[in-house]
Amino acid sequence: QITTVTSVRFKYPLDANDELSLKYFCFPDQHDTNNNQNINSYLSPIKSKPEYFRFTLTDMCGIRQHGYCSRFIHKGILNALCIISPYDMIDLYEKILSTATQLFISYKDEDAKLFLEEIYPHRLPNRGDTIHIHTTTVGLFTLKCEYDRRKQLIDSVTLLSLSTDTIIKIFSSILYEQKLIFISNELGPLTRLINTFICLLYPFSWPHTYIPILPALMLDIIQAPTPYIIGILRSCEHYLFRNDEFLSQDNSDIRIVDIDHDRIRTLNDYLLNESYRNTIDNININNNNNNNSFLQIQILPKIFKIELKQEISLLRKNKLNLSIDECQQRLQNLFMSIFIQSCYNYKDYLKQTFNIDQFVQSKQHTIELFLEWFTRTQIFELFIRKKLDSNIQNTFAITFDLACEKYRRTIKKQPSQRITVKSVKRKAAIRSNKQDNRS
Repeated sequence: QITTVTSVRFKYPLDANDELSLKYFCFPDQHDTNNNQNINSYLSPIKSKPEYFRFTLTDMCGIRQHGYCSRFIHKGILNALCIISPYDMIDLYEKILSTATQLFISYKDEDAKLFLEEIYPHRLPNRGDTIHIHTTTVGLFTLKCEYDRRKQLIDSVTLLSLSTDTIIKIFSSILYEQKLIFISNELGPLTRLINTFICLLYPFSWPHTYIPILPALMLDIIQAPTPYIIGILRSCEHYLFRNDEFLSQDNSDIRIVDIDHDRIRTLNDYLLNESYRNTIDNININNNNNNNSFLQIQILPKIFKIELKQEISLLRKNKLNLSIDECQQRLQNLFMSIFIQSCYNYKDYLKQTFNIDQFVQSKQHTIELFLEWFTRTQIFELFIRKKLDSNIQNTFAITFDLACEKYRRTIKKQPSQRITVKSVKRKAAIRSNKQDNRS
């Protein structure tokens, strides 16, 4: 019989700080007094395999720690194995977690503990580096850190399970710095998808509240007045419908992303359609904010939306012929290309300060409108602030800067040509034909 009583059975090192809230993040669905069915549902055949997910812990100074967690049934009890680290290296830590988890499941508890103790003292591999660790439990254990760690954080499978329109709406809402609540039945896909969108912002980063999985006892955070990206399990969905304090405030800037049903909606649309039977386009609401509910989608230039649609469609068409690594790389390049095309010459206007007006005016009209508001977001301001910091300006966003220089050289070689919808479609068609020929 599984209970909601949580206790620490093992920790290393022994003097490690016991974060009081840690149990709520490891078991975000097990501490909800309004829902008692989650424990038994975890024992269903669908979840008989270990479940891997991640979360973040943020202290009072805004410093983030990353939690990498596996959950599994061991001796009839739901267990969580968690690694806390300041480093965002999901592939590396999930490999360690997977090995230790399999030892626990095989009833080799002491071997699992010894393995973690043997791994702990070793340094982490640098970018592009590989280290080999001799262990008494699993023999030679290899850890490799990819040169581009961001690529490894992109979950192409979960992302491409969403429709292209949904992907574009989510991405646009993030750029627009709205409040996004992601909902799913599954912890793993939920946290991986949120982290994927955070990665696709590169070279920019999300400067606001960011909680890939929000425990049931902390749902009041959803009432925060500032932008956020938050993930909740569907078992916590009742809060959106029944909390009077939450419902009484202005929630016009909240977007609900239903991963399981491939939908993004305003909160009003979501509340009016609990059954999930209709899409947002089929709902009529007598609300003054409804006409502007997805205004940010219109602000993203049409040429960028077409490029995203063309390339994502091409990825879906050829995904069986592509490795996971190739899919991740192409998705990363695709979304970064939006920022390259719109911001490639930002350094020309970056001196002791950044001249926003001249930078915006240097663009053609369609991109100029996009930059008019994007350069006023905290996302963009944080990027410029980091670039103006003399201590990090030469090491921050190097990949992006190199790509911008390459793009600048490319357009200099080409005859003067405006970026138009027709030219974007033509380039996409050429790429599609090349891909077909390779196949």
